[in-house]
Amino acid sequence: MAEFLAESGEHTVQDAVSKLRFIAQLRVGERVDVTTLSIIPDTYYNRSYRALFARGESRVATYDFVHQALDGAHALAVAYLSSERDFDRKLGHMLAEALTAARPGIETMSLTYGDDRMFVSRVSTLLDTLDAKLAELPLGWRPARSAEAGADSA
Repeated sequence: MAEFLAESGEHTVQDAVSKLRFIAQLRVGERVDVTTLSIIPDTYYNRSYRALFARGESRVATYDFVHQALDGAHALAVAYLSSERDFDRKLGHMLAEALTAARPGIETMSLTYGDDRMFVSRVSTLLDTLDAKLAELPLGWRPARSAEAGADSA
C-alpha cells in the first residue's frame, strides 16, 4: 500500500484533525482569521477593520478554509480507513470522528452570517455534502456516539 502522510506535509493527519477541532469549537458571532487560525470577536471595530483593511479575511475566506479542511480530511480518512494496517485505520477513525465533530461549528457559521442568505445556503450545502462524505466512508466506521448508543440498546 502507498505510504501515507502521517508525519509530514501540509495535509497531515495531525494538521487535518487540529483544523477540524478548531472548526468544531466555533461559536455564534466568532469570525475566523484564516491567516493565523485564530478567533476574532464580533465587535464594531473588528467588523470595520475586516471590511476596510483585511481584504483576505472575510466570510468567503472562512468558507474556503472550512471547505478545504473538510475535503482534505475526508480524502485522508478514506485512504486510512481502507488500509490493512491497524495504525492507519485508527488514524482514519480519528479523522472521521473529527469530521463528525466539526458539524456543530460549521452550523454556527449560518447563525454568525445569518444576514447573508447566499452564504447560509452555501453552508447548508456544505453540511449536506459532509453528511454524504461521512456516509461514503468505508464500512466498519461509525461515530463514537452511534456505537455507544448501539451498545446501550443491546
